[in-house]
Amino acid sequence: MQDFFIDLRLPYSVVRNEQVEIRAVLYNYQEEEFKVRVELLYNPAFCSLATAKKRHQQTITIPARSSVAVPYVIVPLKVGLHEVEVKAAVYNHFISDGVKKTLKVVVSPWSTCCPLSFRRGSSSPCVVNPTWRPRHTIGDSGVLEVWKEGQD
Repeated sequence: MQDFFIDLRLPYSVVRNEQVEIRAVLYNYQEEEFKVRVELLYNPAFCSLATAKKRHQQTITIPARSSVAVPYVIVPLKVGLHEVEVKAAVYNHFISDGVKKTLKVVVSPWSTCCPLSFRRGSSSPCVVNPTWRPRHTIGDSGVLEVWKEGQD
């Protein structure tokens, strides 16, 4: 068994554009207290405190034979499987660890209804265009096209 390691606690899946808290749990099985630098690495699929130019770093103290949970708030921006990575290094020791896990990001299961406008009297197929879009529509949201066939 390792004397120092990280476990990354992630839910099975999260909804795109919804804030979620994940936790890195750092374990210290040594007989001495550890001062540790913890880093959340940048991933463009998430909005977080980490950026492309700088990882999010913080320093914590882990008592001897104990553990500490470090919470991170992220907002998933893209649907799919995306990696979350956290690294940690103990000050004044040659001890470090890192963990990378995959997080599944899904589309919200709640649909939004909006009124549609139909062209009357047309015998040819036509595209049904929404006359109203929800104000919180995201630019890269999925598009649904509905076709009308036949007479009114």
